[in-house]
Amino acid sequence: MASLPRTLFSRHAHALLLGLVLLTGLGLRLPTFGRTLLSSDEASYATVAEAMQRGAVLYQGTVDHKPPAIYDVYLASFRVLGPYNTQLAHLLVVLSVLLTAFALSRAAGRLWGDARAGWVTALLLVVFSTTMADFDALAANGELFLLAPQAVAFAWLAGGLTRDRRQRWRTLFGVGVLTGVSVAFKYQGATFLAVVAVALLLEVVARRRTVAAALAGLGVALAGGLVVPAVYVVRAWLNSGLADMWFWFCYNFLYIDAGPRGLEALRLGLVRTLLIATAAFLPYAFGLTGCWRTIRDWRRWGLAGASRQELAARALAVVWLAASVVALLPGRRFFGHYFHLVLPALCLLATGPLLAFRDRFRRLRPVVVMLVLVPAAVALAVSTVLHGAVMDRLDPQPPYEEVAARLREVSDPNDSVFIWGHSVEVYVLARRTTGTRFIFCDYLTGTSPGTRSQTGLDDPTPNVVRPAWDMLFDDLDRRQPRFLVDVAPAAWNGYARFPLSRYPRLDTSVRAHYRERDRVAGVIIYERNRP
Repeated sequence: MASLPRTLFSRHAHALLLGLVLLTGLGLRLPTFGRTLLSSDEASYATVAEAMQRGAVLYQGTVDHKPPAIYDVYLASFRVLGPYNTQLAHLLVVLSVLLTAFALSRAAGRLWGDARAGWVTALLLVVFSTTMADFDALAANGELFLLAPQAVAFAWLAGGLTRDRRQRWRTLFGVGVLTGVSVAFKYQGATFLAVVAVALLLEVVARRRTVAAALAGLGVALAGGLVVPAVYVVRAWLNSGLADMWFWFCYNFLYIDAGPRGLEALRLGLVRTLLIATAAFLPYAFGLTGCWRTIRDWRRWGLAGASRQELAARALAVVWLAASVVALLPGRRFFGHYFHLVLPALCLLATGPLLAFRDRFRRLRPVVVMLVLVPAAVALAVSTVLHGAVMDRLDPQPPYEEVAARLREVSDPNDSVFIWGHSVEVYVLARRTTGTRFIFCDYLTGTSPGTRSQTGLDDPTPNVVRPAWDMLFDDLDRRQPRFLVDVAPAAWNGYARFPLSRYPRLDTSVRAHYRERDRVAGVIIYERNRP
């Protein structure tokens, strides 16, 4: 009887280890629930979602240029927990990461033929998705929501497409739908279609499918990929916001074009990659090794490699990595949370070489363990006990809470506010709705985040969205926000260069309809004149 627990453990060891890994991932992300906001992006999503909760139509009554799904996540959080309560969004992003890890664990065994590969891949994902600054690692951003549907789709594809025609069509359609979900969180999610195309190509090379059947399968996947975007398009059409949706979708091309170029973009990309790869040494170093091993094995086997399931699955992981790198590049801004896109494929490719290294160099096993434990411990400390000290150095924030507290004192919950600047956090902390469709004023000033226009080294004028000014004055005339908050005098977030006096029409309107009410931390709070 004493041997029974040992027998049960040995039989279910890898499942138990996977469960322990997922609990570890949950533990590393518990600091997510300690704050209302983890990043300015979260503030933007929350502000848009609050306006939607009050009846505003996305891209028409409230504006941001990202895909729509992320706003619905925050809207769901507010409807369940109350206005500006982001904790359900935080819970959902934690569950998304854990689902990603679980799906990768299912795929990893098919890549390397090793029972240990599943929990090792999951461990790499849950640990090294947290080894960035918490505003990138823990925030409920679109990238982390995008990964779960892609990981599930990859697990399906890595298992091979069944010979049963009906089931194969269902699988491809399902993979397409999951790809469409990822696109609804971030447009670059469409790059995953390259993985689908290569999976079908490998089927053709292995003589399991004809070219015609592969093309038909790709069509089925594309049809599935259109389902979720079509739902959002129909919703916009029913809300009479389709033209506005298209307008702000097209703005993304201006946003991409405004990004750094040439040597500046190369320098920024190399520096950011080096910093993130250093903190996540294991998945980056061994992931690239796995990529090289896969390419080497394909050179050895040639086209015959397509019939080898493990090698074909590894080839799909290499394609996923390449597609994710392409998804990371548009705009050339290289924000930290963008690097979540490449991590799943790196973790899959890293597992085989890492296990081989561990088996061959037994004396270095403690080093491997430390390369997991130390980054995890440092990330957890930075997001908890060291958070204030580290963030004061790494990302010092203006005193948003001071201004928000004063707004709460002088306004009613239903009073609307227009903030001249890029300080969306004030809306959330003050728990006040936006007085115009614009949650920040970058569309009006031409400032583009992550570029020299934000620091004053480049002229922002070419980036101005000209029609946005007419939209702004239309909102000011119709909505008549009770308070206008001008952060330019306080020089918050680069807006010292954009005083109201720089825009005569806006300055005249403010002087005609508003009076100065307060000054808090250098910020001027205007109140609308009573009729």
